[in-house]
Amino acid sequence: SYIGLGARVRDHISIGTRATVGMGAVVVGDVGDGETVVGVPARRR
Repeated sequence: SYIGLGARVRDHISIGTRATVGMGAVVVGDVGDGETVVGVPARRR
């Protein structure tokens, strides 16, 4: 998995294998395997 610079991940959130969290994203829900999320709040892309 890759978590971009400045991204925030809330407590008890799961980040899947090969997932990508964009720079500055705020993750408020689980991210599945291979998914990419970006934005505030983070959304699938």
